[in-house]
Amino acid sequence: MSQEVKRSLEAKITGALQTGFVDDDVAFEITNTAMEGRAYKEALEVFKDPIKKDKPQIQIRALTLMGCMIRVGENQLAAALATSKWRDRLLKVAKSKDETVRDVLCQQVADWHFRYQGQGQEYAEFTIMFNRLKSKGFRMPEHRGSSRATTRTSSTSAPPGTRFTMTTTPEENAKKVDELMENVQADLRSMQIGLQDLSQLNRNVVENCKRHQNKIMLVLSTDLEESYTFKLIALYDQLGEYFDILKAIESADPAAGGASSSGSASAAAAGAETAEDEDESAELEALRNTLEQRKSEREACEAQCVRLRAELNDVKVKKSMVNSGAEDTHKKEELLGMVRKTIRASRGILADAKQQAAQMRIHCASLKRDSFAYAHSWEKEMAHLQTICDKAAKAEAKGFETLKKLYLNEMQMRKKLYNKIQEFRGNTRIYCRLRPLSQAERAQGANGVECVDLPTATEVVVRATGKPKIFEVDGGFKSSAKTAQIFEYEDAGGVVPSAVDGYNVCIFAYGDTGTGKTHTMQGDGKGDPGVIQLAIQKLYQTKQQRLQTEKIEIQLSVLEIVNEQITDLFEPRRTGLSVSISEQQGCYIDGLTKVECASGDEALSRIQQAMQNRPKGEEHASRSALIVHFQIHAEDTQTRGHANGKLYIIELPGAERQDKGNMNLGNVMEKIIAKSKSDQVPFKQAKLTHLLQDCLTGSAKQLFYICISPSLAKAEQSNASLAWAFRVRGVILGS
Repeated sequence: MSQEVKRSLEAKITGALQTGFVDDDVAFEITNTAMEGRAYKEALEVFKDPIKKDKPQIQIRALTLMGCMIRVGENQLAAALATSKWRDRLLKVAKSKDETVRDVLCQQVADWHFRYQGQGQEYAEFTIMFNRLKSKGFRMPEHRGSSRATTRTSSTSAPPGTRFTMTTTPEENAKKVDELMENVQADLRSMQIGLQDLSQLNRNVVENCKRHQNKIMLVLSTDLEESYTFKLIALYDQLGEYFDILKAIESADPAAGGASSSGSASAAAAGAETAEDEDESAELEALRNTLEQRKSEREACEAQCVRLRAELNDVKVKKSMVNSGAEDTHKKEELLGMVRKTIRASRGILADAKQQAAQMRIHCASLKRDSFAYAHSWEKEMAHLQTICDKAAKAEAKGFETLKKLYLNEMQMRKKLYNKIQEFRGNTRIYCRLRPLSQAERAQGANGVECVDLPTATEVVVRATGKPKIFEVDGGFKSSAKTAQIFEYEDAGGVVPSAVDGYNVCIFAYGDTGTGKTHTMQGDGKGDPGVIQLAIQKLYQTKQQRLQTEKIEIQLSVLEIVNEQITDLFEPRRTGLSVSISEQQGCYIDGLTKVECASGDEALSRIQQAMQNRPKGEEHASRSALIVHFQIHAEDTQTRGHANGKLYIIELPGAERQDKGNMNLGNVMEKIIAKSKSDQVPFKQAKLTHLLQDCLTGSAKQLFYICISPSLAKAEQSNASLAWAFRVRGVILGS
């Protein structure tokens, strides 16, 4: 490049900055001059001082003109700008106090980043600059689409050993970047150990780290997630710091690798890693640098002393030669004078070296004292901090224990209040449900007329022959009501969580054959779930809500009682089952299959499996009592308290059948109403009441769903079912 081209570039750029005429035409003219002389770097160097030192107005013009030149110029000009040197210069400009300067810089860097992103490794510094500014909190402009100039595809390939291809799958890209970061971190650790003792430094590791730098620059030029970008920049900076340390060590001692250089490498590596206190670290680093300088000077003096000793030996040899060859006295005197002069000079140098060595010893002692003082102060501060942390931890633990006690008390109180509310609503509740008239009943004429009314929410009126009969219930529901509405009416389904709290709960369906007991308990399979499904949903919802405080185990059994014969529907071939009583389990069936169910879906699946073993047909269903039984064990994970509860869901036989279980259930309820100490409650007269003995007494809770037909032809049966319920409703249980 000729001096004429350089002077022409300086004149044109300086003139544009001073006059303020900065546009694409001026940039195109300057760029052409640089292209003709192949003076890309020289053209950019003209901008160095205006961008760094000039007033904000000139800085803004310089950045704008540089951006125009990159936009209208060739890729070689952009490649000359995409260097670590220019990156550091521009990042320093970002610290300017002038907001406009910062905004213009951010805009230019963003334009370069988006323009050359993915165009090759030689432009990766634009991406690094962009992400550096973004990570420091600068508001970087978003991508505005392609620029006015056409983006050129870089023809420069990556250096050998640095190829890193990104795939089209984000998961594969992330995996490759993770592998690259793991390799970089492993080699960084090896290089750190080597910097502490250069004798252990593997040159292959150094070469690997150089290749890692190139790979990182290549990856940063691709479209990466922001989190990966910041991590790669941090690794890139750490590699640069380690290379700077290695360069400083090798420049101070070219033959580094022996024991003499291990101390300086350790000091440099330690200085690069420790930065807890900026002021102290800076002062220690300065002291270490001074110490290294004094060591270098001392080694130079020692080398000079060795050299002077060698010269002195040469002089002695020459002197002996002079003495032996005394033929020429004049030469002897000249040689002797030279020897004396050399000796005097050597003595002066030795005296200076001794003085410097003494000063270095004094300085080293001072450095040791300062280092000891800093270490002692640091240990004292750390001990004080540890004391504060211990006190805070004790206070936090004490507060946690207090909160834990309050929480446990509140949880126990909440359970008591919840069950008290259930008792206030009635431990025994009766609900009446009407089914719709069938097509056959509507075709019966007068007998197909509805004879049952629900004038209020708690009254059922049956109008047959004679005076209408009125029955009081806890809730009456028309044929249009869904089972879920009935189950959640006044929180009737709230008795299910009571079973988790250790109470015994029974849910019955009672009524004549064909009045809707099966529909109420098992649902219709078309979007109207039955009580069994709703109760299971409530039970496992309670388990999920208490997952953090209680360990709850739920076991399922499915059985039926036909003519006082108990059948295990999980094992229908098993015979001879009978009811037993123990203090720990209460009333139970010895040998009955119990299946542990972890979820509501599993419980429903098991019930469907058991129902496959039940004989089909309405005739059998009307003669049998279907019982779904849940045995619940709850353990409080904090207090280690235990609670055992039972939940029975029972579809009773048809009320028109003279079933022993149905009849004795009414007798048992009458005896409980009478509360006569002389009359013994006949629980054992039927298998059903014997099994439910601990679920009908004490604090147990019962729900009865009385299913009736509204048809006039069934008025007598409806009266009988409601009369039975009226007797049951007279039972008032309490704790």
